[in-house]
Amino acid sequence: GLSIVKRLYEVGVETDVLQVDDAAFSIGKLIHDLGVTCPEKVYLNWYRFDDIDQISLADLDQYFSDLWYPRSADLDIFDDSADWVVSITHYGRVILFKRPRP
Repeated sequence: GLSIVKRLYEVGVETDVLQVDDAAFSIGKLIHDLGVTCPEKVYLNWYRFDDIDQISLADLDQYFSDLWYPRSADLDIFDDSADWVVSITHYGRVILFKRPRP
């Protein structure tokens, strides 16, 4: 689990987006702006890919501030394809990992 998380941070690309803890932040808009094709349902990884929840993107967008806690929670968002992972660190850094295409 931890090796997966470390590898994602190593190969991911830090994005230049609105601060995650800004009142105007929208996870739905972030995913769209990153050019990620996202289905209706996404998965949330809370720790080391051993505590995963499924949620609709609409609900995640609406309740994001209730689910992610600045300065204490890292959160990875991905879908069934596992072609991408959007990681939001506890200090608000957003990292995008996209699986390379052959």
